[in-house]
Amino acid sequence: MTPLKDRCEDSSCDYWAVSKAAGNLTNQACTLASRHLKDGTLRLQFNRDVSYYARGIVNDVAQGRKSAEQGLKEIKNEQSSLLSQSWEVAKKGAGAVAEGCRY
Repeated sequence: MTPLKDRCEDSSCDYWAVSKAAGNLTNQACTLASRHLKDGTLRLQFNRDVSYYARGIVNDVAQGRKSAEQGLKEIKNEQSSLLSQSWEVAKKGAGAVAEGCRY
């Protein structure tokens, strides 16, 4: 089987990689939102905002306003930020539960 990179032009593979990363970011946001946001409207708004952000990066790469590397870096930074925020929320939640157990 021919490797993916040999089957397509560089620009289409770059676009594919950015699109895939954007999809992964959106999926990650949905998972974290379901874990941390109990209000359904807020959860939908958050997911929509992340999806629009990711789609904007993909469009910028497709239009040549950003390189694929720039797009991938922005998506990776956003994923890292979401994970960091999720970790902070989880730590605070665990702290509140532990605090409640002392009384």
